[in-house]
Amino acid sequence: MQIHEIIRTRRTALGLTQEQLAGKLGVSAPAVNKWERGNSYPDITLLPVLARTLRVDLNTLLSFREDLTETEIAEFLNRLYEVSRTEGCGAAFSLAEEKLRQFPNSDALAYSAAGLLEGLLTLFPGTDETARPGREDFVAGLYEQAAQSADPKIREWATYTVASRCIARGDLDRAEALLDQISNTHRDKRELLSALRRKQGRTEEAWTLLERELFDRAHGIQTTLLSLIEMAQAEGDRQRAQGFCDAARRAGEALDL
Repeated sequence: MQIHEIIRTRRTALGLTQEQLAGKLGVSAPAVNKWERGNSYPDITLLPVLARTLRVDLNTLLSFREDLTETEIAEFLNRLYEVSRTEGCGAAFSLAEEKLRQFPNSDALAYSAAGLLEGLLTLFPGTDETARPGREDFVAGLYEQAAQSADPKIREWATYTVASRCIARGDLDRAEALLDQISNTHRDKRELLSALRRKQGRTEEAWTLLERELFDRAHGIQTTLLSLIEMAQAEGDRQRAQGFCDAARRAGEALDL
């Protein structure tokens, strides 16, 4: 909530009229009315006493938070998509810019918004709204911000995305440097590295990386099927166990294991 909403909500919750709040602060009732309508703001010298009177801390009164919760980000992304659908991409970009100004340090918001906005640019290429100068740069800037995040998970996701975009536009040296920053446990690193090797003309290395990836994923499938077989046997469900055995055999034949 914005400061005017907080003042109105807290005053109402405490059972105070605008006149009563004004009296406690030594201001006029019309001044409080203007605050609550967002037409003006309290003088900075009034903020501490206003916060105490409303029984909130200053950070809450000033709506100061560095980040949003995952639920809040998800709700905002839904709203952003609906705005793009009903009012157009331009309105969605404007809404995203406004939200990011409110939470400039929220790397999770930056990364999530970048993904949705990039999707809009892909879905509606060449339209007046998506073709406006700066749209691509704005999205790229959000990814770059997230790639510097203190949160290792966000940083790795964003670094992967920036590396992928570098490969697509031919900035192979930077892509190489970025991929070096991504942990080897990242699920899709090997595939992206293979794409980079192909762009670099190192085709044999690309083949080896993908074959290794295929083997590891196939091994994961077989391991999961083995666990399912064991569960079915433990429950005495021989038919189900046989079905998983057949699936494991077919998978092994298909993948030449």
